[in-house]
Amino acid sequence: MARQRAEKSKSILVQYKLRIHQDLRRAIEKAAKENGVSANYEMARRLENSFEQTTMFVLDSIAKDIEINWARWAEFLNHLQRQNAIVDAAKALIETMKKSPSKERERTIELAAGKMEAEIHLFELEAANAIRRQQLSRPLTGALVRGLRD
Repeated sequence: MARQRAEKSKSILVQYKLRIHQDLRRAIEKAAKENGVSANYEMARRLENSFEQTTMFVLDSIAKDIEINWARWAEFLNHLQRQNAIVDAAKALIETMKKSPSKERERTIELAAGKMEAEIHLFELEAANAIRRQQLSRPLTGALVRGLRD
C-alpha cells in the first residue's frame, strides 16, 4: 500500500510557479514552437535533461578515473615482468657459469650480462615514465563520488 502511494507520488504532476526573464521566456517559446510542443513541456524536458547531463558528467569522470587506474595497474604489472626478466637473466647466468667449461664461460657471461643490462635499462626508462605519468594524473575525487550518490 505504501509502495503504491510512493509510486503514485513520483508520477503526479504538480504546478510550480516560476519567475524567469522575458528573454528566457521567448527562447523557451521559440524552442517549443520549433519542437512542436508546449512551452511547459519544453521547460520540463530541459529541466529533466539538465539532471541527466549532470549524472552523465559524473559517470564520464568516474570512467576516466577507472581508465587511469587500469593504466596504472598495467604499468605495475609490466614493471613486475621486467623485474622477473632481470631475475631470470641472473638465474640463467648463474646456471650457465656452473655448467660451462672455462672456455665458453666468458662468452656466456658477456651474453647474459648484456641481456641483464638491456632489461635494467628498460626497467629504468619505464620507472621514469611511470613517475611522470603519476604526476600528471589525478585521483578519483570525493566530489565526483558524492555527485553520483546525490
